Amino acid sequence: MEYVMHQYINGALLRRLFCGALVFLCLLFFVNPELFQPTPPLVTVNSGMYGNLDQEDELHPFSLAHSYRQMQIKTLSEAITTKFTTVPKYQAEQIVKAALKESTKRGIAPTLILAIIAVESSFNPVIISGNDHGLMQVNTYWQKEVTEEVGGPKALLDPLKNIYAGTKIFANYLLRTNGNTRQALRKFNGEGKANDYPSTVLNQQKFFDSALLAQST
Repeated sequence: MEYVMHQYINGALLRRLFCGALVFLCLLFFVNPELFQPTPPLVTVNSGMYGNLDQEDELHPFSLAHSYRQMQIKTLSEAITTKFTTVPKYQAEQIVKAALKESTKRGIAPTLILAIIAVESSFNPVIISGNDHGLMQVNTYWQKEVTEEVGGPKALLDPLKNIYAGTKIFANYLLRTNGNTRQALRKFNGEGKANDYPSTVLNQQKFFDSALLAQST
């Protein structure tokens, strides 16, 4: 008899625990149904180090992709403010987010876009040199179509619009050179110039790659 009562009590306790857990899950679902949604599929980028990332607002906040994106933003922003000491933290983060977004859309390494910005403007978003405007020094004379697309020369002083325009231009050069990064960089810089622009940019890219690699190991 004592054994039967013991089993009955244990069974009743388990039923209460089960019912309590079920009620908790139901309440959690109604409060935050996104927790029960599957993680969105990841977007493949043409570079292993840069992760499988798309626009930040499309990443599930509890996904590995979102966590990796946050690590990238933090690491690359710190790399920028460490080497380019006049760049404020908030501005570095804004630039990194824009570079990640635009490079991912076009299958380009984000550190390459950041390297171009470093060489072209040292992360000064309002710099103007002749017809060259903003972070990626987009030439408003030779790149009239994309300049008009973003809203004109003044719009190129907006970091987000400038990175959109500059990345679009560089991606087009990559297509025209069958993916040859050095040739695409020569075209971006302006063919016929004597300086070794591709090597300068690629050396700068190594700095950002090393920062990411240090965080990934």
